[in-house]
Amino acid sequence: MLKPLLVAMVVMVMVIGTATTPTTAATVTVSPTSYTVAEIQSVLSSVTAGTTVVVPSGTYTGCAISGPLSFPSFADNVVLQGAGLGRTIIDCSADNERIVMLANTGQNAIVEHMTLRGGSATDLAADRHGGCVEHSGSGSFVLRHLHLDGCSVGGSGSSIGYKGGAIHVGGSSAASRIEDVRITNSYAQTGGGALAHTSSTALTLERVVIEDCSAGIGGGLYIASTSSFFMIDSTVRRTTAVADGGGLYLKLSGTRDLSSVTVADCSAGGNGGGMSATTGNFLVNSIVLSGNTAVSGGGLSASAVSGTFTNAYVLGNVAVTGGGVHSFGSSSFGLVGAVISGNTASGGNGGGSLTDSILSHNVATGCGGGMTTSISGSTSSSSNVTFLANTASSNGGGLCALGAHTVDILPAFFTGNTAGNHGGGIYIAGPAVRTFDSAKLEGNVATNGSAVWFGAGSSSSLRNSLVTRNLATGVGAVYLEEDGSSFVDLDGSQVCGNYGPAPQLGLNIYCGTIGRLSGGTPPTGECHGTGLCAHGPDTCTFAFVPTSCSSCAAGWSGLECDVPENCAEVSVSGCLACAPQHGLVTETSARYGGCEHCASAGKIFVSTWQPCAAAPPPPPPPPLSCDVGYEPQAYDNGTTSCVDVDECAQASANCTGTGVVCINEEGSAGTNECTTARETRTADALISFNSPATSQYARVVNRRIVRSDDTVVTLPLHAKMVRGHSLVGILAVRASDPFNRSARVLSLALSLAVMLLTVALLLFADPASYASGSGWGADVLLNMLLSAVVGTTLSAVLGTSVIRWAMRSRSELLARFGFVAGLVLAGLLTGGIVVLFTLADQLPGYSLPFDKVLASWLVSIVISWLVTEPAMTAFKFLVFGEVFVRVTYIERMMSTAKVGPASELNAALESASAITSDMSDSAHSLPSSLG
Repeated sequence: MLKPLLVAMVVMVMVIGTATTPTTAATVTVSPTSYTVAEIQSVLSSVTAGTTVVVPSGTYTGCAISGPLSFPSFADNVVLQGAGLGRTIIDCSADNERIVMLANTGQNAIVEHMTLRGGSATDLAADRHGGCVEHSGSGSFVLRHLHLDGCSVGGSGSSIGYKGGAIHVGGSSAASRIEDVRITNSYAQTGGGALAHTSSTALTLERVVIEDCSAGIGGGLYIASTSSFFMIDSTVRRTTAVADGGGLYLKLSGTRDLSSVTVADCSAGGNGGGMSATTGNFLVNSIVLSGNTAVSGGGLSASAVSGTFTNAYVLGNVAVTGGGVHSFGSSSFGLVGAVISGNTASGGNGGGSLTDSILSHNVATGCGGGMTTSISGSTSSSSNVTFLANTASSNGGGLCALGAHTVDILPAFFTGNTAGNHGGGIYIAGPAVRTFDSAKLEGNVATNGSAVWFGAGSSSSLRNSLVTRNLATGVGAVYLEEDGSSFVDLDGSQVCGNYGPAPQLGLNIYCGTIGRLSGGTPPTGECHGTGLCAHGPDTCTFAFVPTSCSSCAAGWSGLECDVPENCAEVSVSGCLACAPQHGLVTETSARYGGCEHCASAGKIFVSTWQPCAAAPPPPPPPPLSCDVGYEPQAYDNGTTSCVDVDECAQASANCTGTGVVCINEEGSAGTNECTTARETRTADALISFNSPATSQYARVVNRRIVRSDDTVVTLPLHAKMVRGHSLVGILAVRASDPFNRSARVLSLALSLAVMLLTVALLLFADPASYASGSGWGADVLLNMLLSAVVGTTLSAVLGTSVIRWAMRSRSELLARFGFVAGLVLAGLLTGGIVVLFTLADQLPGYSLPFDKVLASWLVSIVISWLVTEPAMTAFKFLVFGEVFVRVTYIERMMSTAKVGPASELNAALESASAITSDMSDSAHSLPSSLG
């Protein structure tokens, strides 16, 4: 019973597997003879659904003879596949004909992996769109991994125009895609230099690059679809439109969804140098609009659009109106996380609602350096917006609010903005209500209303805000233009510590009409009956909200803080002459127009009608007094110290005669320090420093003190490699080097013995590789390389370092001991080699093939001499600063040289460690390191 059940289960699995296994699509390859488009069309016309037509590498021409490539009617999933970009090329440059016609195709027609060049639809009678590719049917399509170059459409006499210089999507099909496509140097007379989309087909562009294209409208893209449009990870550069949309032109209904898109260096003769959005709902995330130009909206022009632009970077664009963003019509879109910076406009810079955004370093010659709002009847609500260092030649350095447009911003930060006329931070004009809450306006500059100008007819509020350190070259940080019918609410705000040159007209608040102020709590620096409050408190604190100007800035007094203290002659413009020892304050500050006590300010009194002069610089320090034989030396950091006088360099040194030389004894004052020289000698040593450039500071070399008249020379790297080499160094050794030729020969013998001993030891690690008749396989070569690595390392550590360290020490006894120890070690190594080689011949299974042992030993020697030793020498030279130094000195007659007795010199030599302690931070004398 179990067996039939198992058989049935197996049969069922086989049937299911057969039913779900996909069928293999057919592939047909074009076999070109003359490389014409007709040869491709001949194959393409005959295929059925699911077929891939492969077009081999080559350039195919003759478009005018065969017409554009057409897919078989209503055959789904047909693929036209080239050999790759720049390999399969279809070139119609010599013909007035498009390249691909997607009409009456089946679903999912695919064109991929090829270059389409020079397609044109100029004055074609049937269809004037799509220079290289035209879609006009009901079948969906995919264009991928293509390069379309030099495509164009144009002509005369057509009421529908000429759209889609490279691609036109005009059919009504299922969703289609264009991905990994590059479109360059294409032109459309009407719209869409690269691509035009004018149908109900849902279209997605992903990883598309468009460059150097042009059109009447939409230099890069012209999107006038009634369906959805998606653009992802794509770039549009250097495209041009005669009218609107230098980079992108999008209008009509449907959803426009853009993500990670860059539009740069594009230009338009009308609106939207980067992008022109006209009607429709937009969902935009991570878009960069940079370096674009237009008449209106250098980066973005928006008219009657809705939606959200998130993480928009609008940078360095130029326009007559709205250098960065220009919004007009009934637009209600918002910018979230936007950075609008470095844009320039001859008029003003416009924008929509802003959230968590920054507007910085924008420039306008009109109103609104950062942003202009002027859409009558509309409302924009923004939050957490920063206006930083924007400039307007006219009004509103940060924000210009015009017309019957309602604005609500909370909170907002206006810092460092400048207006040539009114409203350094904010300029408000018109009848609509503008509300600002929890704002901070600081460091803004204007003629009048350095922080904010409330124009006539505007009923606005600036609540719970701080206005401080703004500069008005005319009057008022907060300026209320004369108007008795509208009100301004400053409830809970502080207006204090602002600057300006006209104290009698109000640095904090200027009220054209007292009735304009409303609200429950008067602000700090409120307006009095005359409408004037000159200064008010110098600093701001929310804990102190006075109801009058009783707390004045330093140097001022009076009910309205407009009476300068210590003033002998007061005028309407401030103080003309101060009290004795006081000077006028002319720099812009809270004390401008008043007087200050010169001495208390650290300045010099000049006269009572002039400012105090700056205090003179402190006198220079007295000259440094040095002991006899020393002179002052000035350094670049301004310090001086006493240094030894080199009498031998002076012209008065007249040591002449055979064997008589001049020496420069440190601290001596004589000019004729002559002595009889016994002979001139040189001494060499291996010195290790943190930096080779400090080697001249070594104080002890080869068991003698380096004196001030000795010459210490650092030898270069190549000299150290030659002198420190175990073999070449024997020939290049100098007589003055304590590591002499005999010691070097002994060191070389030790190195060779260590490497041979290593080879012998490896016999016991892998005897099979060295067995008789085993040949020269990979094991032998691996053992040879292992012998070289281990042998050369042990040679460097055991073969040379001990003897070199001992010979170069400051002890004669230790040098002799090191040489003897080397001889003993050489004997032990030789004995060990003999024992190992003898043992190898006596043990069963072991052999001693002379050729393999010799080869391994020679490889070790070559690697040690040519690789290991030079590499280690360079490493120590560059990292540890280990260098050879050569000292040239004069061996003097003790009876005539100006030095102490021999006992003093010996004592100094015995305390060499104390002498070298001064350089312990930068050098280590005579280390036990490899040469």
